[in-house]
Amino acid sequence: MTDNTIKTISSSFIEAWDQCLIKLQKQLNPQVFKSYIENLVIEDFDENQKTAVIYTQSKFISKYVDQHFKYLITSNLNDILGYDVNLRFVENPNIKKEQPPITIVKRPVSVDIQNSNIRQDLEQNLQNNFSQNNNQSFISQNNTISGNNNINFQSLNTNNLNKNHQYTNYYHEKLGVNTINRNYTFSNFIVGNNSALCHGAAKCVAEKPGEVYNPLFIYGGSGLGKTHLLHAIGNEVLANHPDYEVVYLTSEQFVNYVVNGISFGKMKDFKERIRNVNVLLIDDIQFLFGKPSTQEEFFNTFNVLYNARHQIVMTSDKMPRDIPGIEERLLTRFSWGLITDIQVPDFETRVAILNRKAENENIYLDENVAHWIAEHIFSNVRELEGALTRLHAVSSLQHVPINIELVENVFQYLYKPKKINLTVDDIKGAVANHFNIKASDIISKRRTRNLSFPRHIAMYLCRKHTTCSYPEIGAKFGGRDHSSVIHATNVVTKKLEDDIEVQKMIKEIEKRLLN
Repeated sequence: MTDNTIKTISSSFIEAWDQCLIKLQKQLNPQVFKSYIENLVIEDFDENQKTAVIYTQSKFISKYVDQHFKYLITSNLNDILGYDVNLRFVENPNIKKEQPPITIVKRPVSVDIQNSNIRQDLEQNLQNNFSQNNNQSFISQNNTISGNNNINFQSLNTNNLNKNHQYTNYYHEKLGVNTINRNYTFSNFIVGNNSALCHGAAKCVAEKPGEVYNPLFIYGGSGLGKTHLLHAIGNEVLANHPDYEVVYLTSEQFVNYVVNGISFGKMKDFKERIRNVNVLLIDDIQFLFGKPSTQEEFFNTFNVLYNARHQIVMTSDKMPRDIPGIEERLLTRFSWGLITDIQVPDFETRVAILNRKAENENIYLDENVAHWIAEHIFSNVRELEGALTRLHAVSSLQHVPINIELVENVFQYLYKPKKINLTVDDIKGAVANHFNIKASDIISKRRTRNLSFPRHIAMYLCRKHTTCSYPEIGAKFGGRDHSSVIHATNVVTKKLEDDIEVQKMIKEIEKRLLN
């Protein structure tokens, strides 16, 4: 960096960067800090965009730091500066000469170097690294190989690369590790009554992995935030323990790794990799079962990790006992920890989610518009956020404000027009008829099962087929408040997702009403 470049960067940011390096030195392994962090150089800082360009010594280091340390570096800088910054890591050939030897290791991975396929992969990876970093030394523990473009890999002595040796992150990824999504954190997860327990448990697990709620099993419908919490746990653990191995896999990926391991004779490699992680995060685990070999491998992996006090977190769309094909021995093990559900968000939480997304994306959202969307879209968070994105896109393209008129126009194809000719009394009568009870029983204060469920269905149909608001419907059901109506519509909506009997029941009542 030249003196002229330094003058363009504020002294406050340079000071913050120095403080950040001091914190990183304490947080990271000394060899890791020396190899990847110590010689990072500030090239530029745009105070308006809050973006900094950081020079590295090679493309290899740029990619490695961006993948593995960007979150930690950014978090430290944000804490020091008091605002969020963006970092870009760029190779600068001019500082290559100052680069110390690069350690191509992250953690021990047991690998049989005599396997010709593995040896070929390793040698190719080393050759690629040498070609990118001419005249540099690559050090792997006690074995030093001087780099040049004409290295003869046939003469490479692999006897010293034994099973306890450490390899590059290349093999770490080769054996199937997904990166954690940095956008999913606890700070941007909206906590409501539907998710408070689940969120609290996830936070505890992230703060003390392997010590509390192990395993943690989260279940709930699609689009409610289960995957968000999985990644949030991963991000929190990595922030507190940068040296931890955190693995996120979907059940499909786990199955593929087992199948490929069996097909290509690499099950030993996969077992050694997956059973040595500190935190294992498995998404949609319900798809693992019904496959004997995969279930057996997961069972054994579970036992190894649990006995080593390493954290296991799983998500599913069903409670463990409702998953088809699951073995009793796994049900027992899941009960060793905590099983918790995440439910459909209530009206207030849906409004909060919309407001947070609008704030993050600089969208002006009128309160009435937020309420309209929250009232009409209540099955899951994904659809809720998608609706706001679509609304913003239409508003921007047509150069019109986001108001009720635009909302009703944009979403008219999603919702059937409400039947003005139907009344609340019509619906109460049809529901009472179907369940062979009196209409007066539906609005009574009694909460027995044979009355509460018909009451929920009647409220749901009133909301769908009349122009009455939640408070108006509640008033006509024995003076109940709007929250009771919202709860009733949420209960029925959730049952309609997977309960065939309820689906048939609603269709029969609607057919009688609309005809």
